[in-house]
Amino acid sequence: MDQIKVTFHPSGRSVAVAEGENLLQAAMEAGIHINASCGGSGTCGKCKIKIIGGAADSPMHDRLSPAEYDEGTRLACLTSIRGDLDVEIPLESQVDKSALALKGDRQQGSYLLSPKDIFQLVQGWDVDPTVFKRYVELDPPSLEDNVSDLTRLTTAIHRLHGMNGISTDFRVIRKLSRILREAAWKVTVTLVLTKKGYKLINVEAGDNRQQNYSIVIDIGTTTIFGQLLNLNECKVVACPDGLCDGTKLFAIAEASDYNAQISFGEDVITRIVYAAKPGGLEKMQETVVGTINGII
Repeated sequence: MDQIKVTFHPSGRSVAVAEGENLLQAAMEAGIHINASCGGSGTCGKCKIKIIGGAADSPMHDRLSPAEYDEGTRLACLTSIRGDLDVEIPLESQVDKSALALKGDRQQGSYLLSPKDIFQLVQGWDVDPTVFKRYVELDPPSLEDNVSDLTRLTTAIHRLHGMNGISTDFRVIRKLSRILREAAWKVTVTLVLTKKGYKLINVEAGDNRQQNYSIVIDIGTTTIFGQLLNLNECKVVACPDGLCDGTKLFAIAEASDYNAQISFGEDVITRIVYAAKPGGLEKMQETVVGTINGII
């Protein structure tokens, strides 16, 4: 089937679609946001676009005035693409990203989480990240000691650090033998404490305990927020005389963006309805992952 080219302005971004494709869906595929608080059901009237060239079918709607319709304004959710198309997205149908004061990474030293913040929130608590690194030196295998590499490693972790019942997955096992031998049996392991116990999630050659970073993501209905943390500095710092200068940070950078799922509806209920449609859940998952990857 021949593909049709749809170009969105003012971004200039294009996407190839099949004839009959819904214009709102085509915009989502192109990564273009068009306001649609009803999730594309044709009731809110917020997905107004203007056809500036090409062929498309779209009925008149009570959310459009006759003058708007005559000028080429249509509702994207009710528009079927019939040929190559140029579409203008007016400001009122776009996301106003000026509202995102945290958009983009802040430089280190900006206001994130200071020792004072942490101390006030968790005073008397020990901050103990569930993801951590440990350095391990193993005895090389011999004729008398010929257990598997994984057993050798988990035994050494238990002997040196007192952790039992460690699980892992094939991704780690696949590279384990090579790393252990290249590193002369001296490695740094990354573990996470789960509800089922400790899980080995990475093995690195040598002592890399100082490079221990984590990304935390807060997925909200409207925005998604992320922070890059230095887990080695994730400590509650005592404040002399109850005062903290707020200079010691374990959050290195932060960024945020609108949750692109807003294209499927501004509220959770509308998104649930969209997710129930064929392919809806997969599309919503793909969209939120795209936003998270952009933040990272």
